Amino acid sequence: MRTTGGWLKRTTALLLVSLADLNVETLRLAGELDLAFDHRRIVSDGIEHVRVKLEHSVLATAFCGPTFTITDLQDVYETVWGMPLDPRNFYRKIKKTDGFIVPAGSARKAATGRPARLFRAGPREVLYPPVIRPVDSPNGEKPAQ
Repeated sequence: MRTTGGWLKRTTALLLVSLADLNVETLRLAGELDLAFDHRRIVSDGIEHVRVKLEHSVLATAFCGPTFTITDLQDVYETVWGMPLDPRNFYRKIKKTDGFIVPAGSARKAATGRPARLFRAGPREVLYPPVIRPVDSPNGEKPAQ
C-alpha cells in the first residue's frame, strides 16, 4: 500500500464474531466505512472472503453454539450473505452434505408448535457438494434457490 510516508507492508486479519454481534447492518456498514487509503476495499474483501468460505467449509457452524437448530444455521447464512433463503431448500441442501451436521439427540422446546431438532457440527471440514449462495437476478426478482 502506498502512503504519504512511503510503502508500508499491509496485513489483513479476519475477525470472526458470534452471531449475536453479527448482523446485516454491521456487514453493510463495514464495506462503507470512511477509511484511509484502500482500507475500505480490504474490509470489503474480507467480508466477501467469509461469504465464499461459507459455501465450501463448515465455518457457519462456528457462529452457532455447541448445539443449534437448522433455523439457527440458516440465520448465519442469511446474515452473512445478506439475503433470505427458502427454508425448505436450505434444509435439503444442508442434509444432502454428509457429515456437515449431525443430530445432537434432543430437541429445543418452542413456545408454539413442535420442538426444533438440535444438531451439532459434524466431522466434515470441507463441504461437498458446497452450499452455493444464490445469485441476485438482474430484474430484481427473488433468486431461485
